Amino acid sequence: MAEKINKFQVSNNLIPDNIIKNSMEKETNLFDLFLMAWRGVKRVCRCLWQFMKDIVRLTFRKYWITLPIVLLFIALSFYYTRQENSIYKVYSVATLNGPSLALFDEVFRPLQSGVFLGENPAIAQPIHNRVAYRFETFPVIDNRRDSTIDYIDFNRRTNYKDTVDWQMRDHICIQFMVKHKHLSQIPAIEQQLLEYLNTNEAMQRAYKASLPMLDREVVFCHDQVEKLDSLTSAFYFNNVLTLGEHSANTIVVGDFNDRSIELFLPMIYQHIDYTRKLDIRRAEATAPVVLASHFAINPHVVNGKLRMLVLFAFVGWWVGLFIAKGVECIGKKKRKSN
Repeated sequence: MAEKINKFQVSNNLIPDNIIKNSMEKETNLFDLFLMAWRGVKRVCRCLWQFMKDIVRLTFRKYWITLPIVLLFIALSFYYTRQENSIYKVYSVATLNGPSLALFDEVFRPLQSGVFLGENPAIAQPIHNRVAYRFETFPVIDNRRDSTIDYIDFNRRTNYKDTVDWQMRDHICIQFMVKHKHLSQIPAIEQQLLEYLNTNEAMQRAYKASLPMLDREVVFCHDQVEKLDSLTSAFYFNNVLTLGEHSANTIVVGDFNDRSIELFLPMIYQHIDYTRKLDIRRAEATAPVVLASHFAINPHVVNGKLRMLVLFAFVGWWVGLFIAKGVECIGKKKRKSN
């Protein structure tokens, strides 16, 4: 690349002409850059190919070292994946009645590490004993924004700014791992987890502050349903109300210029359905955190036999290569010393 030359220095002849000429001759164009990059890639590929040939040769040359170690690791994989050591993921969707997602994450964070949990909560015992571990949370997605769960984003690919895959603000998925021999303790762990979350002071304050607003919303929705019902009854059974010919779905009360109310039957049904869901939500809002159902077990084993067999065999092969390389180096030093 050409050296950066100050225009003021060039105009005042502060830099000799031979330096300027040499810098211009050393200028590299775009084709040269691509050529250098291609040569670098070829050099790296050649080194990798040579490295692969060396480790394959070492594997067969010292097979009496690598083969037993690989077999040993394969045996360890079968021992590790026996039924009582099978690991399962357990998950459930929790409803937040008042607490925000940020507050829930702050209270839930000690469960993920277990370091700052202490010994007081009952959930600390299974975490410290490794009965339940790897506590995680995942966002719950509502595509249509109708307060209905569409799916759980276990891959965490959804952006919170996304307007299509909308993350629900009052639902969160809780997941942790347990071994097969501890599956019978899941109900106790569930009870201890809810006790830890619902007895938190900040969660209780948020829950108690949200209840009056939720009650007012329930009363408001029921009042609106009664008003819509009375309006519909007046339309069908009272002769005072007449349907105006100037606009569809319009009820004219009294004179034409007095007052008009638009009546849309699908919207009435939608409001009744929303009121029904709100009643159910209020009946279920018995604590800051309520599980939609008990923790369910994912049938797919985390440490599957085939997966662990390949992983252990690969690790055992590399361990055998390192030992074989060390033995070969020691042998070369002894031959040189003799």
